[in-house]
Amino acid sequence: MPTSDWWERGGGFLVGDPSPDDEAAVVTPEQAREEVEPIAAVARDFVQKEVLARGDRLLEHDYPTLRELLARAGELGLLGVEVEEAYGGSALGPVFGAAVTEEIARAGDFAVTFGAHSGIGTLPLALFGTPEQKARYLPDLVAGRKVAAYALTEPMAGSDALSARTRATPVEGGFVLEGQKQWITNAGFADLFVVYARVDGERFTAFLVEAGSPGLSLGPEEDKLGIRGSSTRAVFLDRVRVPADHVLGEVGRGHVVAFGVLNIGRFKLAAGSLGSGKAAMAVATAYAESRQQFGRPIADFGLVQEKLARMAVRLYALESMVYRTAGLMHRRGLADGHASAVGEMAVECSANKVYGSEALSSIVDEALQIHGGYGFMNDYPVARMYRDARINRIFEGTNEINRLLIPDALLRRAMRAGLPLLQSMAEARQAVESRDGATAGEWHGDGGPLPDAAWMAGMRRALLYAASRMVERHGTALESEQEQLGRLADMVIGYFAAQSAWIRARRAAERDGRDAPLHAALAALVIDEATRQMEQAGRDLAGDAEAVDRMAALLRRPPIGIIALQRQVAAAVRSAGGYPLGPR
Repeated sequence: MPTSDWWERGGGFLVGDPSPDDEAAVVTPEQAREEVEPIAAVARDFVQKEVLARGDRLLEHDYPTLRELLARAGELGLLGVEVEEAYGGSALGPVFGAAVTEEIARAGDFAVTFGAHSGIGTLPLALFGTPEQKARYLPDLVAGRKVAAYALTEPMAGSDALSARTRATPVEGGFVLEGQKQWITNAGFADLFVVYARVDGERFTAFLVEAGSPGLSLGPEEDKLGIRGSSTRAVFLDRVRVPADHVLGEVGRGHVVAFGVLNIGRFKLAAGSLGSGKAAMAVATAYAESRQQFGRPIADFGLVQEKLARMAVRLYALESMVYRTAGLMHRRGLADGHASAVGEMAVECSANKVYGSEALSSIVDEALQIHGGYGFMNDYPVARMYRDARINRIFEGTNEINRLLIPDALLRRAMRAGLPLLQSMAEARQAVESRDGATAGEWHGDGGPLPDAAWMAGMRRALLYAASRMVERHGTALESEQEQLGRLADMVIGYFAAQSAWIRARRAAERDGRDAPLHAALAALVIDEATRQMEQAGRDLAGDAEAVDRMAALLRRPPIGIIALQRQVAAAVRSAGGYPLGPR
């Protein structure tokens, strides 16, 4: 495959420069919205009219209400968007799944219940189950008649999932499971658990375990900082017998199921962070318009407008990343049940998860700050939003683990899947040090805020150059250099965000719609923020002053009027009453 085509695949955005004109290969939110709006509207209406109206009951761990809402979601077709039609789903794929997840995220605690069931609870079966397993369980899960839970974490096995101590001992006709799982969402009322255990203490394996199995018991509800209305309990397995045909996937291949499903969970967490962030931004904007100080609404003040603008910028980047990644997963076959697609997109899923969870943390923090002292009071919804957001940097692998996974997954794709990353690093190094590719491209000559394609290619070259220098300095000891790997991951995340936003804004300019100037302003601010992040991380990776100067030449940008662009964005936010593009 030509190097120029690799950017259509997992991790390929680092080895090729996409054309913003190729609508088939890069899905933008505007492009996706034309298709997904009908089901997104159903999800939005469900949240507004049926979920939020029962918020107080959900905070009390009202299991019957939770089950009733899941059943209602099943009736509306929201639980099986990514499940085959043969088993009751609609097989619409990851782009539609992202849209539903984004809308359901506005439901607060219930979104965790929904995601644990329809995502990491149901999709292991949908992707890795046998036809018999799917026929037995999926129709009820898709309809919401039964509830699923995902049981991986243990007291001594959190980020290091493969060190699980739960054992599965082979017996006639199946296995006996013994051990403990911790912090299992939906455990209080789940009917089916996806449980991971080691067969004979060695072979990591996934099992389907029904809630009524003798020997399976639960701990009390955990007293959590946030997402308090979701059920989170320990699961105890005391000689629980599991039939042989309840192995999910293959014995000894549970890591394939676990890590594949975690990739999906990371991506869906980013989509949920997008919806939660938009909801928090709407609350902050409304308060800023209504709160009067010094005879004016505080939304008139520049530093408040700057906060609103920065919220919109991070949401624009995240939205661009989420729908681009969903489109890539669809293109690679996930919509058709090809489980290999979830492994191929590991880099993008981790990048989405880290950026999304940290963007949401920033947004809810600034939303609370806009409320001042009132934000610290539980009477205001922003206090709950602030508490609920914190778990996202821990869920589905901590952000620290995901930062280490990004370079590891890139290296694995380079070694096993032929991703020409090492070749691209060598080419970037040669170009930069020979001065053939050591200068930045141009920004639009008409004074517009967006750089041209050559400048964006230079941004990628700077990243690859920094990576090459890092590999040269540390060699085989690189695995132990977590700080260095984390900085490289930050560069990768920043570049993916910048490139995704740039493509989207260029596409908007080609459509010549009335929102094109707003797209350009938002994308320029995303690129500026990403460039600053890459400069700092690259400075730590480059190793010497000459290398730092070479990178700086590639990342040099003109004074494009950051404050003026932020004011432009803030004006659009105020006019829209929240996020200014698409559903809020």
